[in-house]
Amino acid sequence: MEKEPADMLRILSVITEACASLAGGTVLVCDDLDLHLHPRVTRWIAEQFASGRNPNSAQLVASLSDTSLMDLKQLVRRDQLYFAEKNGSGVSRLACLSDFTGVRKDSDVQKAYFGWKFGSLPNINSSEQLLRR
Repeated sequence: MEKEPADMLRILSVITEACASLAGGTVLVCDDLDLHLHPRVTRWIAEQFASGRNPNSAQLVASLSDTSLMDLKQLVRRDQLYFAEKNGSGVSRLACLSDFTGVRKDSDVQKAYFGWKFGSLPNINSSEQLLRR
């Protein structure tokens, strides 16, 4: 399936902004970073900010749904990963991974996340409920 021109522009825009942020040492804020990007591209962007290829201390602040980026060994520290959870009224609550006990650098955060250890998973009881959202 081919990408739409608007999707291609978004992909190029995100990569261009990431490179500019890395070069200038600025903060890149991106909502739904992984929305139109291949998971490998999203990971590559995250790796650039987390590695020695970031000599100007640029920062990436992003919301995303790609749980494979919950990688404490290579990408993020415990104090850099936050979970957002909405209550019944639609009010979001943020919780930092470092606030949870027993999470070590070698922990499988993705497995713990899907095991409801940190909350913030969508609670979907039926396909009808999913379609209403």
